[in-house]
Amino acid sequence: MQFDGVNDYVSLPNGGGINASTTGTIEMWVKWNGTNQPSGFQSYGAIMGRQQNGVFSNYILALDGPDPNTAKIFWRPYYAMSNAFVSNISPGNGWNHLAIVFDGADHALYINGQLSAAINTIGTFGNSTIPLTNGAWTGDGNCYAQCNIDELRIWNTARAQNDIQSTMNCELLTSQNGLVGNYHFNQGFVNANNAAINTLVNATGNGDGNLMNFTLSGASSNWVGNSPIITGVSCLSNDTLFVKIMIEGYYSGSGMMNPVLMNQGIGMNLNDCDSIEVELRDPNNFNLVSAVKTLMQTDGTATCLFPSMNNTFYVVIKHRNSVETWSSNPVMISGNSNYYFTTALSQAYGSNQVQVENGIWALYSGDINQDGVVDGIDYNDWENDSNNFAGGYFSTDLNGDGIVDGLDFIYWEQNSNNFVGAVVP
Repeated sequence: MQFDGVNDYVSLPNGGGINASTTGTIEMWVKWNGTNQPSGFQSYGAIMGRQQNGVFSNYILALDGPDPNTAKIFWRPYYAMSNAFVSNISPGNGWNHLAIVFDGADHALYINGQLSAAINTIGTFGNSTIPLTNGAWTGDGNCYAQCNIDELRIWNTARAQNDIQSTMNCELLTSQNGLVGNYHFNQGFVNANNAAINTLVNATGNGDGNLMNFTLSGASSNWVGNSPIITGVSCLSNDTLFVKIMIEGYYSGSGMMNPVLMNQGIGMNLNDCDSIEVELRDPNNFNLVSAVKTLMQTDGTATCLFPSMNNTFYVVIKHRNSVETWSSNPVMISGNSNYYFTTALSQAYGSNQVQVENGIWALYSGDINQDGVVDGIDYNDWENDSNNFAGGYFSTDLNGDGIVDGLDFIYWEQNSNNFVGAVVP
């Protein structure tokens, strides 16, 4: 379903079906649309919230900035000013599967089946008397999301990571242990007049959701298509693609990169480098088939979970300040597959990589504005941040040391002088 970010949302009665519990899990597929998400009370593009005005506001799941390409996802479980935890990657404008798990001691956020953030906390998960909103946080926050949402699930049990991974890409039978909210978003006709279909069915029978302020006609604020979910209750296996890349500016030597997220003040793990987006493109028309945003380690490895594909695709790597790079040829994606860009110049389409060490190849750095070429527009971004002594999570920090300065300029200058840009089929 598409939410227009103005005033539409789904109200889920009785806390979406979950009772006060010491354990629980909330799952959904989300795609934030656009780079200027609506804001409200230090939140942007809120996709969940629970509000009792004058008493509390909690279960706030939103972005910490307007642009999902740079903002992080945060989860605030108890009240609007309580401690939140923040994801280690940005979701981008593609589909992502989110899962919040509370096991009685810790809250954890999984993105596309991978652990992204966690916080130790206390208390219960759920209160059956207050509605849960989906697609917005209404009330004191009054923050809406311009997004698409599909396959919302609410459990009164803490799901393990392998359980999340095994069922995230398809629909579920109602008779699942602990499943109290199972919303498929399958009821309306795509982009048609759906004025008569104004409830969201809970397949468990624990109470349907109410569609609030939806237009229910056309391609916005309505039932829409193009979901990543496999319709039907037979969950197909995920295909796992293991990729390995290096980023020119981040490279520190001996086959390793800098711990960029830690250097930039948003990570706590020395093994984490930065997030990347991995796309699968049709080898005939080059259309986007599937995409995931995942965390790249300092050794260059990253794990990508896709729905079952069993076909060949171009593998495309996108990174916030590097040149978009395609695999030299289509790659078979079936079961467990791997593709290492680092091993040879010829692993990239058009041999569009740079050698950073004998036998190790990397993506070019310097495309700060992501328009496909390293040029003066990128320089303007770097110069502005450098003049302002910028430090932290900035794409202009090309070497990933947490500071925007002359050491970053070196990478831009050499690649601009060499007219470096994306090479695609």
